Amino acid sequence: MKIPHFLRLPLLSLAVGLAVVACQSGDPGVGQQIITPRELDIQVIDTITVQTATVLADSFFTYNDNNVLPSTVLSGLNNVLVGRWNDPQTGRTQAKGFTSIGYTANTLPTQTGLIYDSLVLVLPVSFAYGDTTGSFTLNVHRLTGLLKNRAYSNLSSIDYEPVPYLSKTVPSGPFTSNRQYRFRLPSAMQQDFVNRLTNRTIENQEGLDGYLKGFAFVASPTANVFVGLNMLASSGAGLTLYYHTTDIAQTNSVLSFPLRTQDLQVSTSHFSQVLTDRTGTPLAGLKNRSDAISSTLTNNQVFVVPSAQLTTRLTIPTFDKYALGGNQFRGVNRAELVMEPILGSNRSNTAPFGGLYLYQTNTNNQLIDINGDLLGGVTTGVSETVSAPLLNYRPFDLIPQPQYRFNMTYYVNEILAGRLLNRPLLLTTAPVNHRGLQQSVPLPTLASLAQRITIGNARNQQYRLRLELFVTTEK
Repeated sequence: MKIPHFLRLPLLSLAVGLAVVACQSGDPGVGQQIITPRELDIQVIDTITVQTATVLADSFFTYNDNNVLPSTVLSGLNNVLVGRWNDPQTGRTQAKGFTSIGYTANTLPTQTGLIYDSLVLVLPVSFAYGDTTGSFTLNVHRLTGLLKNRAYSNLSSIDYEPVPYLSKTVPSGPFTSNRQYRFRLPSAMQQDFVNRLTNRTIENQEGLDGYLKGFAFVASPTANVFVGLNMLASSGAGLTLYYHTTDIAQTNSVLSFPLRTQDLQVSTSHFSQVLTDRTGTPLAGLKNRSDAISSTLTNNQVFVVPSAQLTTRLTIPTFDKYALGGNQFRGVNRAELVMEPILGSNRSNTAPFGGLYLYQTNTNNQLIDINGDLLGGVTTGVSETVSAPLLNYRPFDLIPQPQYRFNMTYYVNEILAGRLLNRPLLLTTAPVNHRGLQQSVPLPTLASLAQRITIGNARNQQYRLRLELFVTTEK
């Protein structure tokens, strides 16, 4: 049977509901052609064990030039990520930011009677995630290599001087919209920089790149925290030269050299490197895309950590109508996959994702559509609007417990009918754009990639993952 076009969605099921499901809920019309409604019974089955494992996810782009890749690969690329996260199960993740400096045309060579007060590196803060109660050391290193007009992923790197040029202890939180980290550059460099501007040694982007190729930002926090630094010139990010006139008015002026390079044909503006070392953890065996570590080896937990390139693979065991009631089975009214995130402490400040998505996958843990074709190779930058499976809360708990509830009814019934293959499923934190879809969908941001979630498996006593089937049977 050919599946209608409107059912050919790569995203399975799609929306998570908040409604409380009663044990006798369902469609009483199922099976009425055979027996009368009073002979029907609705049973709830949640004993089918869904197997879970942690697997490797794709690397991700932390900067892309529109001339190189579609602009929809990742949104929110106005930031770089700095910080680190140590976890005994998922490993040690460190994020570094890299940026180049943009040249600004000026009239300093033609002016006289000026006093130069200071040269300051301004780094506005966009967001903070994790333990934002303390401080950390932010080191600024000078680059020894130039950023180029190309795409950069979380695995990319550029050489920089091993000894920090600037270093400062800064607060990691709480985040405020006007927070900035400010580094005053040494007087010697300030004077040298001004001399080169006034004698026209630096009078264009090429001259500036020859003098100062850019900066690497390396954080050394004592707690688990990621901070996003805003690279946009409109936010005030950049090298700012403060000066004033020597006349009676003593007029104050500023000249800003933005961190976001204006001419992308000269150099890319910035990117983030995000690397994870899993040595000595239960996930150390994850080397290739086809590898999988069972949740039974990770304390009955699985993980979705985009920054560490980790996600969760689910396998629903093969079942048929005999496992759901034998000859008395008349249909599946509803099927829901229920996941419960394991919350951290208030100090960790690790709120769960607002939504998760399920895709079918192959043996190499690559996303595929409902027909088994690989997703990816995006060239159109468009996709189809889908409903986001939002995070909701388990009702009636004294302490609210978050839940993700995926409506799997169509998927399960198509498998029972033999019209779909029962392939493994893969969790993602955002829908994936791919060919053939018509409308735009929300994309992950650098801030969302810093987030993480831990989910209980089918054996977890407190946060149990389960497939709930509401089955119609004959009494």
